[in-house]
Amino acid sequence: MEIETKLVPPPGFVVPDLSGAVKGLGFAGSGTDDVKALCLVARYFDTEDLALARSSITLRHRTGPEGARWTVKLPARSRKEHHLARREIDVDAPATEPPPEVQRLLAAQLRGRTLNVVAELVTTRLTQRLEAPDGTGVVEIVTDHVCGTSADGRVLEFDEIEVEQLHGRGAKQARRAVVAALRNAGCRRGRQLPKLMRVLDAEGLGPPDVVLPRLTSDPNVSDAVGYALARSVDQILFHDPRVRLGGNDEDLHQFRVALRRLRSDLSTFAALLDMASADSLRHELGWLAGTTSARRDLDVLRARLAKERDEVAPQDVAALEELLCRCDEQSQLAYGIILEALTSERYLNLLDVLVDSVREFVNRTQPTVDDAETKQHLRRLVRRRWRKLNRRVHRLASGPTPHALHRTRIITKRYRAAVQAAAPILGPGSARLDRKLAGLQDVLGDIHDYEVAQAWLRSAAAEQPSTALVAGQMIASLRADSKRRWSEWPEAWQRVRQQRHRLRR
Repeated sequence: MEIETKLVPPPGFVVPDLSGAVKGLGFAGSGTDDVKALCLVARYFDTEDLALARSSITLRHRTGPEGARWTVKLPARSRKEHHLARREIDVDAPATEPPPEVQRLLAAQLRGRTLNVVAELVTTRLTQRLEAPDGTGVVEIVTDHVCGTSADGRVLEFDEIEVEQLHGRGAKQARRAVVAALRNAGCRRGRQLPKLMRVLDAEGLGPPDVVLPRLTSDPNVSDAVGYALARSVDQILFHDPRVRLGGNDEDLHQFRVALRRLRSDLSTFAALLDMASADSLRHELGWLAGTTSARRDLDVLRARLAKERDEVAPQDVAALEELLCRCDEQSQLAYGIILEALTSERYLNLLDVLVDSVREFVNRTQPTVDDAETKQHLRRLVRRRWRKLNRRVHRLASGPTPHALHRTRIITKRYRAAVQAAAPILGPGSARLDRKLAGLQDVLGDIHDYEVAQAWLRSAAAEQPSTALVAGQMIASLRADSKRRWSEWPEAWQRVRQQRHRLRR
């Protein structure tokens, strides 16, 4: 993860001695006297309509003294005004064209569009470094003179200073201290934009493929529903390349959340959407979500297994490691199923239809005033989800089963998605209801996860007898946790009912 703050230096600016800025933090600086200027030549690639740049993604091939490589930079979800945070992925490959692994990584953004050179940047760079006593880099101060040429021949020259937060304890504080010192020395805070965006003229790039409509304090129904749909599609596109990279369970979780929420909204608000493709989209979203289920269950299971490392007896550690290896092997197979889905034409066609459908719905001509009858209709649609959940819970009174609770969890998620989508119309009480529903969803989700984990452990013990003792111990622990959660779900449900009653009033 690259975290940096960009500053604009005054003409003729020379970076001063920054040792005083980090006095007390225990870092030492390396001066510019021993650092030679580097010349870096980078070619940036994008589609004809700049799909990557419009999504704040950059793809370049850069040559310099340290060699040549391809680099993809993906923006962080939270875009802070005071710094730029991006995930950086480097790939060693020939310079002739973007390598296949890069094009696969960006498939959701490209969706069949061809990559071409859109700009060339020549950067002259001086670098200083703040280091911890052990020699580990903590902060890097880079002074760049950039000459950029866009594909249409426009040339832009500018100077900027980047203060990049590296690794180690105190790196964040050191970056902030250095930024403050440079601003005191005459630099001003620049726009936190990649160099390419400045060369391409960020103001003229146009919006990303999916735009979240702005909601007023009293939005109409179309804006509220359009925002909900656009938010989910945007979340799918954002997390897609991160799911392809792997290594972060939360990306897959957020990807799944967006799929389920979008599928639920297409069902709940079908009468308002008037989208001929809604049923087909729901079917395809169901297929895609299904391909991710096994991996998500195994991610949850592995986290539980890993926690047991400090709990099992030393003589049982080897058996626990066997269980972890089994889980990892199955997880890799499940991940392969996800990648197979994400690289299919079926998936890319789904994305195209989703993007086009949401754009059409958001941009279509809307009435200037959304009358009370339309808002009341939206409330009725949400109430319909509530009644279904309420009936389901009442049926549990005769003695719930794990399967019945799992179905209740699914219906809870659908009602929660409807509340979130209609929140701008329902009012501020909907946020509190959403939190209560999240609590119920978590309790029911844990019960389901414990059941899945116990079934997996029984299967593992049958096929790997050497793990039977540890598996049995874990099953006993899961049963205890499950019993506790079973006792908690009625109370979680009562909190939902109480908040729902307040919202209705």
